[in-house]
Amino acid sequence: MKSQLIKDTGPEKGEEILTQTFRSYDGNDIELNFASNGATLICLSLYCSHCVDLLPQISVIREQSGLEVYLFIDGDKEDLVELSEYFQWDFSLILLSTDQMFSCFQVSHHPFVIVVDGYGIVKSKGIIYNAEDFIKLTQMTEVV
Repeated sequence: MKSQLIKDTGPEKGEEILTQTFRSYDGNDIELNFASNGATLICLSLYCSHCVDLLPQISVIREQSGLEVYLFIDGDKEDLVELSEYFQWDFSLILLSTDQMFSCFQVSHHPFVIVVDGYGIVKSKGIIYNAEDFIKLTQMTEVV
């Protein structure tokens, strides 16, 4: 795990992520639903090499965490259609510019993940480069 795993970006731990409605890449409305066990919000940029390297591991992160995944990613609709089909993703894929990611979640570095509990409270956050970093990040602040 790299020393810069946690950056001073994103919402504060203990802060509530408010339920919001976003538009998916295919035009459907998606409301953040944290369910009883929480969710993982992943913010990526297709113009970031570390983010592109993380793409194949997002399904692994979802499987290992057991949490709902919301992937916020910049780019264009065609890119997201291709990614979704190639990786066979069946979770929420939301087209959001890096400026919008900052406005919604105060995220200014990528690839960035926010883990919330069932109430939308931030339990852990940080920059991750692979599924192992994600597991280590969540172990640093286990959801009680």
